Amino acid sequence: MYVDKTRFVWKLGGGTAAEALAQIKAKGYAAPYARSGKAVTAVGAGFSERERTIAEWVKEMINAPGSNAAEARVCALPTDHSSG
Repeated sequence: MYVDKTRFVWKLGGGTAAEALAQIKAKGYAAPYARSGKAVTAVGAGFSERERTIAEWVKEMINAPGSNAAEARVCALPTDHSSG
């Protein structure tokens, strides 16, 4: 996904968000975008079969022009889907 000056690489998996992010790295899914000179963020998402929705996601900056720092954040999504 392209957004302004950032490229996002997504992986949705049936396991954990960390496993999905690890697959992005292991398979080199972000490599073509990293060579573009744009910031690239990898996003791994874990899907909950029980809740039938994304249960958690993690993002990591793969490359940021002018910076060698990597940023990783993990977010757990709320599981209460009641409308009350």
